[in-house]
Amino acid sequence: MLLASRITNNKVLLSIIILAFYFLGQFGSKLLYPFYGHLLVDFDRTTRVVLWQLLYYGLVPLVATVLLVGWRQVPSALGLDKGFLRGLGMAALITLPMFIGYGWMSDFTVGIDPYNLIFGSISAPFFEEFFFRAFLFGLLYRLAGWSVLPATVLDAFVFGIIHVSQGDDLVSSLSVFGVTAAGAAGFSLLYKEWDWNLWFVVFLHAFMNFAWMLFAVADNAAGGLWANVFRLMSIAIAVVWTIRHVRNKKALAQVQGEEVAQSDTARSMVSG
Repeated sequence: MLLASRITNNKVLLSIIILAFYFLGQFGSKLLYPFYGHLLVDFDRTTRVVLWQLLYYGLVPLVATVLLVGWRQVPSALGLDKGFLRGLGMAALITLPMFIGYGWMSDFTVGIDPYNLIFGSISAPFFEEFFFRAFLFGLLYRLAGWSVLPATVLDAFVFGIIHVSQGDDLVSSLSVFGVTAAGAAGFSLLYKEWDWNLWFVVFLHAFMNFAWMLFAVADNAAGGLWANVFRLMSIAIAVVWTIRHVRNKKALAQVQGEEVAQSDTARSMVSG
């Protein structure tokens, strides 16, 4: 029997289990690396980082989700079961201002090393969204019964904390924390409002990172004035598109509700 089915009504215990696996995924490498680090010395930097993310940001939350909901429900529980092409297309359109704007800023001079391409534009976007949005935020909200605000705040806080090392001093570290925490909160809300389509936020994260690095916009996630102008343009498109999507969902639900009510009334009249 699935673990979640035994403790469905115990939201506190579900929260503890999810958070315990989060801490294992976030800090397990520091505890366990001394036992297997010697096995990785012959691998290059990119391979080591990808293997680390695969194990701690991938396998750990996957095992936890399997224990809680079972193999068959994993794709649905983690937002992997729908919207791949839609997420890809939407993310590409939303980030166009960043690619065009950053290209203009740099006279369309590009330069990106293989490590940044693999880690920053592929590995990190997928595993970070999988771990922080699908697992931490998603399961705390959908499975453990947390409301949107505490689940979003927790996810944003821990996501911001892990990026502060990008700063060179207190001010830049606080700037990086603010930008990445705000980004995490935004991704969480987009994930929820777009019907738990993880691919949308994965591709959005990937394209935003890729545009940032392709044109060498800044040394850290905070960026400068023009970097944030074009980033805010993309964010504005995502917000407006999401608001319209939410309104359309509500309108459709209202119409369907009215149709059901009319159908029930017609059946009652016939039976009467």
